Amino acid sequence: MRFPPIARPGRLAALLLALLIAPALVRAETLVVPSAKNDAFIMKNFKNRNTGARNKRLRVEAAPLDAKVKRSLVQFDLSPLPTGSTVTSAVIGLYAEVNAGNQTLTHGAHRILAPWEEARVKWNNQPPFAASASATALVGTGRGFKSFDVTGDVQAAINLCSADNGWMVKDEVETGSNDAIAYIASEEDHPADVPNRPQLVVTFDPPACVTDDDCKDTNFCTINEHCGPDQRCAVDPVGCDDGNPCTEDVCDCGVGCRNESICDDGLSCTTDSCEPTTLACTNTPVDSVCVTTCSTGTCSGDPDDPNIDPNTGCLIETTAPAGTPCSDGQACSTPDQCDASGTCVPGPKDCNDPSCGTSPLCAEQCNNCIDDNEDGLIDRDDPKCGAVADGNGQGAGDPRFKGKPVLRCQKGIRAAGSRYASQLRTNLQKCTDGVFLCLQQKPGDAVCLNKARARCAKQTAVLQGGATSLDLRLGAKITKACGPKKPGLLPVVSGTDLCRAEGLGFGSNVEVCQTPQSPVLLAAVTSAIAEEHRCRTVELFATGVPRATELLSSGGVDLSTLPCLLDETQGGSLGLGKPAAVVKAVISCQRGIATAGARFVKQVLAAEQRCSEAVAQCIQTKPGNATCLAKAQKVCRTVTGKLYTGPQSREAKLRTAIARACGSTTVGKAPRVALGDLRSLFGIGYDALDDLCSGFGVGGLATLDDVSECLVRQHVCRAYQLLTSQTPRAHELLSVGGAIGR
Repeated sequence: MRFPPIARPGRLAALLLALLIAPALVRAETLVVPSAKNDAFIMKNFKNRNTGARNKRLRVEAAPLDAKVKRSLVQFDLSPLPTGSTVTSAVIGLYAEVNAGNQTLTHGAHRILAPWEEARVKWNNQPPFAASASATALVGTGRGFKSFDVTGDVQAAINLCSADNGWMVKDEVETGSNDAIAYIASEEDHPADVPNRPQLVVTFDPPACVTDDDCKDTNFCTINEHCGPDQRCAVDPVGCDDGNPCTEDVCDCGVGCRNESICDDGLSCTTDSCEPTTLACTNTPVDSVCVTTCSTGTCSGDPDDPNIDPNTGCLIETTAPAGTPCSDGQACSTPDQCDASGTCVPGPKDCNDPSCGTSPLCAEQCNNCIDDNEDGLIDRDDPKCGAVADGNGQGAGDPRFKGKPVLRCQKGIRAAGSRYASQLRTNLQKCTDGVFLCLQQKPGDAVCLNKARARCAKQTAVLQGGATSLDLRLGAKITKACGPKKPGLLPVVSGTDLCRAEGLGFGSNVEVCQTPQSPVLLAAVTSAIAEEHRCRTVELFATGVPRATELLSSGGVDLSTLPCLLDETQGGSLGLGKPAAVVKAVISCQRGIATAGARFVKQVLAAEQRCSEAVAQCIQTKPGNATCLAKAQKVCRTVTGKLYTGPQSREAKLRTAIARACGSTTVGKAPRVALGDLRSLFGIGYDALDDLCSGFGVGGLATLDDVSECLVRQHVCRAYQLLTSQTPRAHELLSVGGAIGR
């Protein structure tokens, strides 16, 4: 395997000159990558054909009838670039062997958004790519190298492995003409054309260092990360050559070496083999692969046959009737049945089957707002998560000496908890707003980022110890409402009433309640409330600000103070790199989503609190009073009826606010923020929440409405969790008030 050299022409002279003239100047190095590690082209009229492993040309073609469109994919080895380098220039050169003679023919290099393999990529499985080109070039004006400036993309790729997927090169008007360009591919071996293979030239400044540890990275394609004598990081590429001429040897920064067969046709019904001397491929059909419970067929293995299954290569001849029993190999999803197309469709989870009781399929996570085991019960409502507090409509006892103190304590905890959550979310928002603005509007501006970090330090000081700590303030408020009126006296609410279901019900989630006379009981309750409020608030915040982890980290925030924040890298602390008007709209959109979400959850929580306290007042201070209960139920109907139903509901206003902040302001006009920028990990980042939203039943995030729906469902559930942590009997009280369910 050949590795791209780092060219340092005249390096000693350049360094001496830099030291004499401007010692503080950045020292640039140049990396020349003389060939692509992956390249291929795909064809719309041959959707299942792969061209990558042995093709000597990369073809790009437009077609007015849209049938013969061709696109090319190209990716380069970036492993010689140390993580953290500053890229000042990165230019792809593709050599056009064919002159289309069209002065207006424009090709674009679009950043590919998911991994792909040269030996397997075809039109039918092509990876997603950015809608907007990172760079364009006029290419119909003669033979020779065509240049695409991809500086921002290369910077992103060396900062973030998941952004290193190469580029899709396509005609920018794919139905505009019949013009085609053939670029020389990396497989070209004619001596005169070898220098014309795809190339990438990168000018960069390696990161400064003091010790070797400063240069350690998580790139699986680098070894020997070390600090050089010039106090700059350097790395060596991993060698992936397996000595087999029948494999294409590449390194993936996320997984390491991949040795891919050059004869793999991507069809599962063929056995693929390669003759190592001639590199001739044989793809032998195996008909038995095409015979299943749900269908029978033969293995064609012809990638150009439009009638084959694109994944298996099978020509289906018969299909079993829909409803025919089959097996998907998973014992806990039954009954499995064939559908009309011959596919075995898994049945619903059968978690009542004793043999499935320990299956991961039937495990209910108790704080993710999802019905994991599909039994219709979510989180703490599911008995598998432990029973919630339920006093069966009974109060603590004597209305004056027990009921009123319990009610007062409940209201005090509610007020303190709600204030805790509101202040935490506000402070986090102020921090991330400043960091996000720097990344989008002033990338690389150290002054801007330092100011943002100072702001973050101020806003998150409340997460640390000291008199201003959120936890200490919460504890003081709860002690005032529920503890002794004076030191040395008994608490206003006894440990028994604090714990038992007829009182406040904290026995359902606070372990110390097993000894209700414990002197640390109230502190344990406070700690449980603080932990729950911190976790749920952070999770809510990260739904409105998907890049929260990254932005807070860039702002210098100690993430250990936010234990429920997912510690995952997203956008490499980079922005979209787009015009000022675009990023300004993106910043406004993110702020609008976060603000509207915070307002919505506050409204939901306030309505549910008011309902539950109205019911609790009857239960605790007027037990058996039907008139009181009827009034409480009316309050519940009034306040919760405004949450989700009708054009003026809180939910409708949330959706309207999001549409106003991010969508189209006029019917027929483009939205303020493109969907790609809303989803991009370098924009607002909703691609990172795709799986989470899918768990809520919102799949794909194909529109702004999908984002709004995911936000609504997450916020409704998290608000209920916050309420339950303040008022463990919340489910019971809301049920009595007639307010359960959305």
